[in-house]
Amino acid sequence: MFSPKFCRRCLISFLLFGLILCCAADEPAPAEGRPFWNAPLVSSTPDLQAILRQSGWPQASALTGFMGMSGGLLSANQPTVWLARSADSLYVAWRAPVLKGRKLPASATGRDGPVWNDDAIEFFIDSGRTHREYYQFIVNAGGVRYDGRSRDAAWNGDWQVSTAKDDTARAGLPRSLLKP
Repeated sequence: MFSPKFCRRCLISFLLFGLILCCAADEPAPAEGRPFWNAPLVSSTPDLQAILRQSGWPQASALTGFMGMSGGLLSANQPTVWLARSADSLYVAWRAPVLKGRKLPASATGRDGPVWNDDAIEFFIDSGRTHREYYQFIVNAGGVRYDGRSRDAAWNGDWQVSTAKDDTARAGLPRSLLKP
C-alpha cells in the first residue's frame, strides 16, 4: 500500500505535468497537446464541511485516477481534486485520503516556510500557457501556504485556503491574481 506522502507526490506529479489551467475559461479547450480540464462556472462555492458531507463537490470537475511516479500503477489511496470557477476566482479543492491511525506531518508553520518537507499538496498554474511562466502553490495539512511566481519565491499572492480533517482542503485564487 502506498503512503499518503507518496500519493500526494503522485498528485503533484500529475498536476505539474498534466494540468494547464487557463483562467480565461471562455477559451475553447486545445485540440491537441497537454491534457485540459474544464473548470465549470459555479454560482457559489461550498465550505469544506459541505464538501465532506456531500462526499465531494458535484458542481465541479472531479479529477482522479492518479498513478505512482514509478511503476505507473494506480495509487491505492486515490486523491480527488475538484476544479471550479466563479466570475472572479478559480477554486481548487482536494481530498487526499490518510491511512487509518496516521497523522499527516505539518512542521512548517509560517507562510512561505519549507512546506515541501511536509505532507503537502502542490499545484502549478500556467495561466498564459507559455510553459515558462507559472504560479506555484503549496499547502500543508495545517493550512500553511507557500506561493511563488515562476522562480520568484518572494512573490506573495492574495489567496485563501482552508483545511479540514487533515485530508481535505480548498483554495480560492482570485482571477486577478492569475494574470499571464
